[in-house]
Amino acid sequence: MKTDNEILTAKKVKAADAAKYLGIDLRTLYQGLQENKFPFGVAVKRNEWIYHIFAERLVAYKHGLDLINTTLTI
Repeated sequence: MKTDNEILTAKKVKAADAAKYLGIDLRTLYQGLQENKFPFGVAVKRNEWIYHIFAERLVAYKHGLDLINTTLTI
């Protein structure tokens, strides 16, 4: 599992890494993003689903922080 610092410094957060980081199933992550249930990423349907996960929001979500008013620093 990746650490907070590894997530925050990654150029791109892969969905599989995010799921492991949160301790959830990858399918649950995909479905949650597709249904706008998670505040840390987006899913866009084109020919296939495309996912973008925002590192700072993911770390804040894991720690139960206010995603609106939180800025994380490394």
